Amino acid sequence: MKYFTSIILITLILVLSAPGSSNAQFIHKNRIETQFIYEHITPTDLFDPWKSFYIKYYRFQKPGLNFSVQAGVIHRYRQTDYIGIATVNKDWQDWFYTYTAVATGSETDYLPKFRLDHEFNFKVEPTRRFVATVGVTYFKYHSDNEDIILSIGGTFYLPRWNFAYKFYRNRSNPGGVISYTHLVSVGYGEEYKQWTYLTLSFGDQAYLAIVVAPSQEVRQDVFRASLSHRRWFDNSILIFPKWGIYGDISYYTIDDGYDVYGFSAGLFADF
Repeated sequence: MKYFTSIILITLILVLSAPGSSNAQFIHKNRIETQFIYEHITPTDLFDPWKSFYIKYYRFQKPGLNFSVQAGVIHRYRQTDYIGIATVNKDWQDWFYTYTAVATGSETDYLPKFRLDHEFNFKVEPTRRFVATVGVTYFKYHSDNEDIILSIGGTFYLPRWNFAYKFYRNRSNPGGVISYTHLVSVGYGEEYKQWTYLTLSFGDQAYLAIVVAPSQEVRQDVFRASLSHRRWFDNSILIFPKWGIYGDISYYTIDDGYDVYGFSAGLFADF
């Protein structure tokens, strides 16, 4: 169901992102995290609420190398689906690192049969506070549909702030229909204390509707905003020397389509 392409692409861009970056220094080697997501959709006479639950494990193997595995259960359209995700961040030089993610989901219209994300990140001299990013995403559905997304952007790091911008060009097949999305984010905080992020994305989604005859190109404006917060606590709990909570609120709208009001909450522990 290509009608839902844009929201799942934006959502997975956020879900696939591993915590921290090549610039971060991690005290503990392991993190386990759980997250519950509730999304209220209007008009309510057409959509039931969407609910998701994720469990994630992150391994900070050594400076310059970390990876994660994640599993999710998603309830939409009165059915339950599943997704698995794996990611890796790797430093190759002190000025260059990569991020790679793969995902696969249940045989349904909105999850990938196979998804691959890969980013090349370049720390720009002389201070290396600015990281330029070039990326590609391949999204294969459980049908003849696929998306190929090229992205370019960058992140500017200050001691407690970071500012990011990315531009996405999506080619939707069949039909080779092109659409564009912008993503802007501002983050404030410090690892092992707290992080707060405001993220905005806007643009259009476009695809070829092949369920009608003759085929028609569909193009709609989209907008998404989210505010997230992650906080660590110093006191240990059970076997975990460091733990914390996570939450976010979000809003997504598609022109002449539907609105999504989202909320998520989670717990995480480092050890």
